[in-house]
Amino acid sequence: MKVSWLKVSWLKVSWLKVSWLKVSWLKVSWLKVSWLSG
Repeated sequence: MKVSWLKVSWLKVSWLKVSWLKVSWLKVSWLKVSWLSG
């Protein structure tokens, strides 16, 4: 039970990291578009 809980926690952390990377990538893309159009 404890092992599976650890796995779930690790999956949540991994998902948060992926989400954070997506947000960061969107910010970079937005900055590039703003810089190119500006």
